[in-house]
Amino acid sequence: FVADHFQYLACIGLICPLAAIIASSRFRIAIGSLVILTLGSLTFARGFAYRDPETLWRDALSKNPESWMVHTNLGHVLHAKGDDAGASQQYQAAAQVAPDVADTHLNVAIGRAIAGDFDGAIAECRRAIQLDPFFVDAYTNLAKAYLSKGNFPEAESAARRAIEIAPSYPPGHYMLARALELSRQLPQAAAEYSDALSINSDDAEAHFH
Repeated sequence: FVADHFQYLACIGLICPLAAIIASSRFRIAIGSLVILTLGSLTFARGFAYRDPETLWRDALSKNPESWMVHTNLGHVLHAKGDDAGASQQYQAAAQVAPDVADTHLNVAIGRAIAGDFDGAIAECRRAIQLDPFFVDAYTNLAKAYLSKGNFPEAESAARRAIEIAPSYPPGHYMLARALELSRQLPQAAAEYSDALSINSDDAEAHFH
């Protein structure tokens, strides 16, 4: 994602002869001052784009509106600010730009779940899984959506699949424990909560349950 940084190496081939020409010129002080002033002004103007993450990603979006990563990152920023409607809009835009990328569908699913559209969230999670059958986050969010609908068997099935893929993934154990607890399989639920805590002892929710 930062391969463009290699152009810094290529710039050496231009900077060195240019610097040599300026250094050998009778007007090197004037030319050097002009170069510094020009580049300094450009740097100062560009600095405003880095005022905060939202400004940065909106600037990137204005230059590259077809980047699903830019839409996604802007969505994350908006979600962190509490603007779930704006975040959902960006996630949907990312999915439209890159319909074959599993991450975009998972983000749409999360946005729909927050809005209470659990059927839509389930459909998007399943689309993400179709694109990437080993996408563990999609399974845990699928389990969460099924739990919200009260469909505990499907939630348990999705959570177990997450654990099969990633046995040391705490959210998988936690979601399985929630499904077991809500279906009144309490000893099994307690065991799964313990498994989650054996991996991440700082999980307050698992301690509580």
